Amino acid sequence: MFVSAVEPVTLTQIAARRRELDAFEAEWLAMVAAYDRSGRAQIDGYLNAASALRDSCHLDPGVAGGHVKLARKLEQLPVTADTFADGAISRRHAQVIANAYTPDREAAISEIEPILAQTAKHVAPKELHRVVRYATDALDGDDGARADAADHASRALHVSRTIGGIAVLDGRFAADQAEIVLTALEAEMERNRGANESSDAAPRRADALVNICRRALDNGELGSSRNVRPHLTIAADLQRLDGSAELISDARIEAAHMGRLSKATLDRIACDCTVSRVIMAGKSEIIDVGRATRVISPALWKALVARDRHCTHPGCDKPPGWCEVHHDIPWQHGGTTDPANCRLLCWHHHHLHHEERAGPDPP
Repeated sequence: MFVSAVEPVTLTQIAARRRELDAFEAEWLAMVAAYDRSGRAQIDGYLNAASALRDSCHLDPGVAGGHVKLARKLEQLPVTADTFADGAISRRHAQVIANAYTPDREAAISEIEPILAQTAKHVAPKELHRVVRYATDALDGDDGARADAADHASRALHVSRTIGGIAVLDGRFAADQAEIVLTALEAEMERNRGANESSDAAPRRADALVNICRRALDNGELGSSRNVRPHLTIAADLQRLDGSAELISDARIEAAHMGRLSKATLDRIACDCTVSRVIMAGKSEIIDVGRATRVISPALWKALVARDRHCTHPGCDKPPGWCEVHHDIPWQHGGTTDPANCRLLCWHHHHLHHEERAGPDPP
C-alpha cells in the first residue's frame, strides 16, 4: 500500500504498518532458522548460514551472524516467537528475551517466558531489559555479577568505511565503560561549546571524540605516538621525479587508516604537522624515508602564543591548547613558516577556514 503525500495519515495506520513490519521480520527470521537447520548453506557453497546471508543479502558479517543467532534462539522460545510473529512485539523486544536465554538458564527462562513475552507487549525494549535483568540476576543468585561479566565480554567497537571515505563507528560498551565514555564526551562537548557551533548534539559529540583523541596524541599519552601526532606522509614515486628533489604536486598522499584524503583536507592538515618524506621506485620499492621535520618549531609556537594568545577567528577565544597553526599562504603552495604568515586557529575554525577556501587551483 502506497500512501501519497496528500492523503491524510492517521496514527492508527502508522502503528498498524509497524506491526506488519515486525511480523514480516519475524517471518524472515523463521525462514533463516529453517535454512540454517537444513544445512543448505553448505550445499549452496557457503561455510555456514551466516556466510550465505552476508553474501546474498549484502550484509556486514556481524549483522548476518546476529540474524542467525537470534533465529536459532527464537526456535527455543516459542511464546516469544509467536508474539513476534503476531506483530505484537518488535525485534528488539525479542532480542532482549533471547539474550537472557543462555544454556545454563534454559529451564528457568522457559518457565517465565510467557510472563516476559506478555510484559514485552506493554513496554519499550529498554524497560523490558530492566525487567529481564532483574529476573536473570535473581536466577543467577550472584547479585548480577555474571550478567556484568557477559556485558563486559560483549564490548566491541566496529569501524567501517563508506565508499566516500567516511568512517562509521558502531560501539557496544558495558555500563561502567559507557559511563566513562559518555562523561568524557559530555565534558568535552561543554568545553567546546561556542556561539557559532551547531546545537545538534550528534556533530558536537563527534567533534568531542576527535578532540579527546587529538589531545591524547599531541600530549604523547599514547605509547606509539612518541609525543608526535600521526602526521602527514608524502609518498613520491622516484620514476615521477623530474631530476629535482622537490616533492611533486601529484604525490600519493594517504592517511594510515582511511586511505586517500581530499586536497582540501590535506591543505588543512599541512598547516601544522610533521611531514615525512617517502621516496619510492614504482608502487612498492621504498628508496628513502626522509627524517621527519617539524614544520612549526617550538620557538615559533611560543611566539605565536605570545602574540595571538588564543584563536584569531573573530569572536573566538579558544586557548592555545585548542589551536593549530594556520598558514595564511599555504605551506605547500610556497607560504613561509614564520610569524608574518602564521596565526593560531582553533580546530573548529581551522577546519571551517579550509572548507571556505577549498576550490579549484588557480590557473
